Amino acid sequence: MPGVGSPGIDTVREVISRWAPGGENDTESYIKAVAAGVGVQPNQPIDIRNSRTLIALTIEIIRQENGSVPYAPELVAQGVRRALI
Repeated sequence: MPGVGSPGIDTVREVISRWAPGGENDTESYIKAVAAGVGVQPNQPIDIRNSRTLIALTIEIIRQENGSVPYAPELVAQGVRRALI
């Protein structure tokens, strides 16, 4: 996850703006939905290297992209553990 969690990519707004650009998405709505689901403000710095935070962020991005979360919580947690290695 190069750069993620560092200054410049450490808020929900920065993460979503980086990987879900406005040309393909209603980025502002996407940001607001994900931030609300994670329980933070869009511009609030978050510790993306914290597994609980990254799990919440991942689940909310999946929900935004698919309309639901079709994956078991254990599968998401396993993917996050692997990403943080």
